[in-house]
Amino acid sequence: GVISREERRGCFISPPRLAYDLIRRSHFHAMVCAQGRVPHTQLLSARLQPASALICEMLELPALSSVIQICRARRIDQRLVLYVEHYLRPELFPGILEHDLNESLTELYARSYDVHYGQVRFDMVPTALHADAAAALKVSLGSPGLRIARVNYDRKDRLIDCDLEYWRHDAIHVRAEVHGD
Repeated sequence: GVISREERRGCFISPPRLAYDLIRRSHFHAMVCAQGRVPHTQLLSARLQPASALICEMLELPALSSVIQICRARRIDQRLVLYVEHYLRPELFPGILEHDLNESLTELYARSYDVHYGQVRFDMVPTALHADAAAALKVSLGSPGLRIARVNYDRKDRLIDCDLEYWRHDAIHVRAEVHGD
């Protein structure tokens, strides 16, 4: 393992990294379970709010549009590894704030809205964790992390949501295996 530090908690040996496969369509809980680990999601906040310029651009919305923001912290084997901000187009998910948002959004979309993921775009950059991400992950402000921005379409090619994932730098390794024709 790798030695890591948590704010006001001390140093720890981190477990093996999660293999985050960009090619294989999977949600957090399924991906973690498939690797023999135990996932847990904790809802931090959920609300309808005005979208930032970045979110309007990602979701191809006019300026000052409203979006549903869902913020969650995620654990693998009891260890905080991920802070994620989900931004949903509200017209596609009426009443979603009334659901249990600790569960998989992928499964909730399919079960309650008949919305199934299709195309996805990933953008990844190393980052210094901002205040909300650092607090949720219990690390110091500015700690190294990996930001994965995902833009998701459904099988009807509608742009449905986007996610800003903030991973601990020592929690995952990203993989993409592309086979030739």
